[in-house]
Amino acid sequence: MTWPVWLLIAYFLIAITSLADRIVVAKEIDRPAAYSFLVAALGSIVIFLAPFGFYILPLPELSAAFLAGGITVPALYYLYRALKHGQASAVFPFIGSISTIGIFVLSYFFLHERLNSIQISGVVLLLIGSYIVSREVGRSKGVGKPGSALLAGIFLAVTYTAAKYVYNGGEFIAGLIWIRLFAFLVATLILLSPKNRRALKALVKPSRGDARGLILLGQGTSAIGFLILNYTISLVSVTIVSAAIGLQYVYILILGLILRKKYPKLLPGKLRGKVLGTRIVGIAVVIVGLILVVS
Repeated sequence: MTWPVWLLIAYFLIAITSLADRIVVAKEIDRPAAYSFLVAALGSIVIFLAPFGFYILPLPELSAAFLAGGITVPALYYLYRALKHGQASAVFPFIGSISTIGIFVLSYFFLHERLNSIQISGVVLLLIGSYIVSREVGRSKGVGKPGSALLAGIFLAVTYTAAKYVYNGGEFIAGLIWIRLFAFLVATLILLSPKNRRALKALVKPSRGDARGLILLGQGTSAIGFLILNYTISLVSVTIVSAAIGLQYVYILILGLILRKKYPKLLPGKLRGKVLGTRIVGIAVVIVGLILVVS
């Protein structure tokens, strides 16, 4: 199976995670920090892959793994903070654009990645398409907390660039396990706050069955989706993988339309006429950009 196919699968699963997160964060989670801890803790389940290739990484790769894992925690926090106050269909394009720009710059200087002119044109189109998709929604405050979304994008850029450095210098499974373990260790600092501990307890208590179901669905697809995504990052340019997040926007729009009656806040209230046309144009630009970056 070629890497573009892996991308299609990964971003479909991550889109499901994104929508599940949006529902849970908006309706069930009082403090995004508690949800960030839970997500980081569930991510450590990759330790079960240890028999297939876990070992102590060299110091440079181990340090990069600590950076990638540690920065994941604030990235999650600001992501969920932005989601709590905004539309998923606007927040993710905004964050994706910021992280792609950041990854492009960081990978140029620290990973020495070089894209050809066609691929760079594709990245630019992906960013333009993402802007078109999010701008129309943003007029109805779809982004919610721009500051939080901006920080999430910056932190994700650092996370993915550092992860690519780890994968370049060692085996994929070992690198992934170390990154997830460091993320969990840093996330435990969240529990130093009594408010966060109470919020976490409320999150997992039996009476919140609907929330638990959505969390299990979201994190189940997340585990598989991000495993595939990280594997793809180990194969090709991290800038291209990040820019291809436009696929996620397409999936979010389609799934959001399907689930709109039950969860109306997933998409804008009046997604028709000019608004719908603008979204379709934005998605078309994203698709063209994707074609260019994989060519």
